[in-house]
Amino acid sequence: MDKNFAEIVPLLKLPKSLGVFDYAIPPELKNLQIGQLVKIPWRQQKIVGLVINLKATTEFKQTKELIEVINYFPALSANYLKFLTWFKNYYLISWPTALKTALPEIKHTKILKIKTYPDFKNNLPGEIFNLSKNLTGSNKFFWQTSAELITRHLAWQEAIKQTIAKNKQVLIIVPSALALAKVIPWYQKKFADKLAIINSQTASGQHTALWQKIFNQEVQVILGTRLAVFSPFDRLGLIIIDNSQNQSLKQWDLNPRYETKTLIEKIAELTNAKIIYSDLYPDLNLQQQIIEQKIKLITEPQPIITTASELVDLKEQRAFRNYSLFGDELLKNLANCLTQKTQAILFINKRGLASNLVCRDCGYIAKCSSCQQVLTLHEAVKNQADLFCHYCGQKSFSPSNCPKCHGTNLKSTGAGTQKVQQELSQQFPTAKILRLDADTNQLAQNNKTLLVDWLNHKYDFLVATQALLDFALPQVATTAVINAESLLNQSDFNAAEKTFYLINFIRSLANKKFFLQTYNPENEVIKYSYSGDWENFSREQLALRKEFNYPPFWQYLRLISTPDQKNLLKSKAEKIQQELNQISGLQVFAPERIYDHFWRWQIIIKKTNSSFLTSQLIDDDWLLDID
Repeated sequence: MDKNFAEIVPLLKLPKSLGVFDYAIPPELKNLQIGQLVKIPWRQQKIVGLVINLKATTEFKQTKELIEVINYFPALSANYLKFLTWFKNYYLISWPTALKTALPEIKHTKILKIKTYPDFKNNLPGEIFNLSKNLTGSNKFFWQTSAELITRHLAWQEAIKQTIAKNKQVLIIVPSALALAKVIPWYQKKFADKLAIINSQTASGQHTALWQKIFNQEVQVILGTRLAVFSPFDRLGLIIIDNSQNQSLKQWDLNPRYETKTLIEKIAELTNAKIIYSDLYPDLNLQQQIIEQKIKLITEPQPIITTASELVDLKEQRAFRNYSLFGDELLKNLANCLTQKTQAILFINKRGLASNLVCRDCGYIAKCSSCQQVLTLHEAVKNQADLFCHYCGQKSFSPSNCPKCHGTNLKSTGAGTQKVQQELSQQFPTAKILRLDADTNQLAQNNKTLLVDWLNHKYDFLVATQALLDFALPQVATTAVINAESLLNQSDFNAAEKTFYLINFIRSLANKKFFLQTYNPENEVIKYSYSGDWENFSREQLALRKEFNYPPFWQYLRLISTPDQKNLLKSKAEKIQQELNQISGLQVFAPERIYDHFWRWQIIIKKTNSSFLTSQLIDDDWLLDID
């Protein structure tokens, strides 16, 4: 039967209900194929669309004709269309949104001059671990390792060679753009024009040209951040995700809020590619797969531990009248670092000078006038506001009198990176201190100079938040977690897991001494984190998650009203909750107001892996945050 009509997805921002349109196929385009890009008439314009289906008839009385096939962009393969269909359904997004997320800009282009990156002169290890010898008995592997960045990438080179020899392609995901820049020089030397580098900084024309080279099998190795996961693979043999716990693998700020590891699992299923995850520890979702023998754990080689660790009870320090942020032994160690010209990294999970501003007479706490979140006190600069809202960005001046009782007994409490830097400067006036947090963003803006300066020991101490995870720094003499409670006291079911990982990540950066400071050394999570007892910690955490219906046993979803629906009524949110409650396998919580640049409604859902939601139920007023 002749196929006279095509179902087309326009590459436009459209509602879910208007994502697919029927167009007539003119006689000269009778060889049209599913997956081809075409030009279609759209009102008074000519726009690009994707053919997702061909059929003999249409229900519409009048249809417009296709204009032409776009021959300068490759047709999407059947596998890639399966992936896009799954992607659309899993994240409950429209076809146009799926295509706009996955595809590069559709235009005539050519490969521009490939950017070269400076070699940071990494010291290569004398003996390289050959990971390929362990890649048997499964299609998915987790390499548990504390090896440094370049050492890890050298370990899987033989596996890459073996995959290429089978005429297969290799995808390597490095979550952090800064870590990516450090490994690019090595890959450029090794693979030259057979390498494609894709990240958010790739120019649109360059991205389109690389996309076509990948599709045409002209590229063997694809190296990039999470954006590279959407490359058009059809002969993919190996996927490597380095630093697999890095939060940059998740798209947090745009719709769809996808998790790269989830996408990788689906791509591997479609292409039969092997997956290698690599990090200090697996996350609890991967750990459950290891227990179920769906992932093979590789722990070789075991490093020789030479770092001494010390657990500091801050309550005892206060009892001996030490009211500083640093325990006595840590202060002595930092003094030795200066004497011996070694470096130290001090970690605290809070930016700013203090956590909040409190009136000790009436209990008033300074809050944001826009979103009512607690304001963070920052270092005072002449004629500039010093109270910052880290949620909506509003700034204000700290009052000289309490707005509630008009008293003058206002006190800052808690500590952030600015406070740590300030106290360090008071304790060690000659020390050169570098601060890394979302306020400074210094290394991100000028990473080449400052990173080289840090590696060349032009700074003595680095005070950092979780931004540190993106920089793949080498070990230093001393590292310290200033206050473990700043990690653990978060309203997040992943807080314990994140605390364990971050404490051990900071420890892994020390080659001589590690300090963990806490007010609660008897806390089970703190004890497990300090000892590095992943086996018992993960067993207890998985048991708790199973009991209370959390991942990996149930899925955890958030429905969030979209920016266009910031005035969504509570009654509408409650109606959605009632409709969701009719679906078997869902545990739906009451709508709540949250602040994310403005007030939105949020509905939290726990879902069994066998139940499912449909885009018909979740309309364009909502976006889905899953994984």
